[in-house]
Order: sequence, then structure tokens, then C-alpha cells
Amino acid sequence: MWKSDWPHPTMKFDKPDDAKILDLLAIWEPKDGDRRLILRENAVKLYGFDA
Repeated sequence: MWKSDWPHPTMKFDKPDDAKILDLLAIWEPKDGDRRLILRENAVKLYGFDA
């Protein structure tokens, strides 16, 4: 994953700025616990990852 354009490997131009998008999440969902559910806990439950 390092030294790649993941998660946008096929986009040549106008790649989204992932840092800005993540900053927007903090505005859209200001509660840490809810962001944790969105970004972590849902995937843990869906894919059966070890928590």
C-alpha cells in the first residue's frame, strides 16, 4: 500500500484529497463514538475482524 495511489490507483487526474474528506467526516459526525462506529466497528462486525 505504501508508495501507491490507493485507494485511487486508476485515477490519473483530479484525485480526491482523502485528508479533506476525512476532515469533512469530523464536521458531518462530530461525535468520536459515532465516527468509530462508521469507520471501524461496522467493518469489524461485517467482515468478522478480531476487535
